[in-house]
Amino acid sequence: MMMKKLVQTKTNKIIADELIIATSTLMRAIGLLGRKTIRENFGIMFPSCRSIHTHFMLFSIDIIFVDENNCITELKPDLSPWKILIAKNKQSKHIIELHSGIIQANNLLIGDCLKLI
Repeated sequence: MMMKKLVQTKTNKIIADELIIATSTLMRAIGLLGRKTIRENFGIMFPSCRSIHTHFMLFSIDIIFVDENNCITELKPDLSPWKILIAKNKQSKHIIELHSGIIQANNLLIGDCLKLI
């Protein structure tokens, strides 16, 4: 399991200090399932992924779609359980799942770039 920090490029602010990169089939299948909640600075990134679901989840999450350069192409704040979300923007390549409220708290906007450190 690979762990990184997610940083907003324009402010150099850490968005998630514990970002799991879900590269294995098992990690991609499990995602956030089985958790009662997540820490505010925790997230999971799904590389080469354009759709997710929140079936069986117990809490809402923020979703960020990014392109190949990790620039934001789509935002979906506060996605509730039992939903399916598919990227609409053809540039969307990866998905980042974060604690609900992170998008708003960090004033993230489409076009903002993020970096993994």
